[in-house]
Amino acid sequence: MNNTSKLFMLLFVLAVAGILWLKPDTSTDKTVTGQASEQQNNSVETTLYDELYERINNLESESFQQQAINQKLAVRLGKLEKKSLSATRLDTDNQSTNSNSKGNPDTEIEPEPEQNMETRLLNAGIHLDTILQIQSQIDQNRIDRLELRNQAIREKWIQEDRFRQLMGALNNTDENIRNDFGDEVFDQYLFASEQNNRVVVSEVFNGSAAQVAGFEPGDIILTYASESIFTAADIQQATVEGVAGDNVLVELIRNGTSFTTTVIRGPLGISMVMTSQPPG
Repeated sequence: MNNTSKLFMLLFVLAVAGILWLKPDTSTDKTVTGQASEQQNNSVETTLYDELYERINNLESESFQQQAINQKLAVRLGKLEKKSLSATRLDTDNQSTNSNSKGNPDTEIEPEPEQNMETRLLNAGIHLDTILQIQSQIDQNRIDRLELRNQAIREKWIQEDRFRQLMGALNNTDENIRNDFGDEVFDQYLFASEQNNRVVVSEVFNGSAAQVAGFEPGDIILTYASESIFTAADIQQATVEGVAGDNVLVELIRNGTSFTTTVIRGPLGISMVMTSQPPG
């Protein structure tokens, strides 16, 4: 082989080696590509897992909430069923009572529902306008007391005498009604509002002015010196007015009969109790 042939062969070998050297390593590429693909798959799986976990938590939370709602509904339903059963029993009892009443005239009939103050005043013949004015005074007095208490608390003088004095003045609602509408309406108002309106003698002291005047336990004091008596305070105030020692007329009710007697103005010498009776 001549030199030219040897040179040519050398160049050929070098060329082949260069090609082999420059050819990329496909095995490395496959490894890198596989790793990237695996990471991507892992990322996708992680995202799907997180989403599924969140959905499961949401479903569990909704389930708990629904269970709580169902429990509340069950409790309410139970209460309604009890009320319905009670109403059914009451209706059945009423029907039974009515049926028995028709067959037996001696059977006791259920009393009518209690009347409120307005209805009682109407039944007593008090005009509706007067009743509305009385109710307005009562409501306004309640509001005034609430506002006074609120102001005293805010300004921090609720523990002072000032508060007690002002509140005491606002507690004279009954006295204001008496002054504005007169004794007759006031008497009806006391009875209608379920307050005491009569003073009853419970004891007469020996040697007292009341004993001399003929007072007896059980007597009801209607008037003293022409002033209507509705409370023990009324009789106590009346005895200290006027001239001590003067003779004054006292109207009493004994066993349902009204009569008058004369008594010396001053301490009566009796013990008293309060009661509520229909006016008239």
